[in-house]
Amino acid sequence: MKCILLLNRIPAKHVKHDLAAAIDLIQASDKVHLEITPNTRSFIEHLDMFGRFRYLEVSNVAFGGNLISLDRAA
Repeated sequence: MKCILLLNRIPAKHVKHDLAAAIDLIQASDKVHLEITPNTRSFIEHLDMFGRFRYLEVSNVAFGGNLISLDRAA
């Protein structure tokens, strides 16, 4: 998301690791069209809530459909 923001010169100074905020800025810009299904949006919100430690500061585990949801989001 940060790459999309940067390459399209969409100001996003305070986004940090908030994926939903990044998506909102991209969609509000009208420079890039993203087709995000409700399930993918829900998964991204799940990542924002529970994926705080995505850089392995602590151990993590993924179960079941989460891996499939990650593939679909990508």
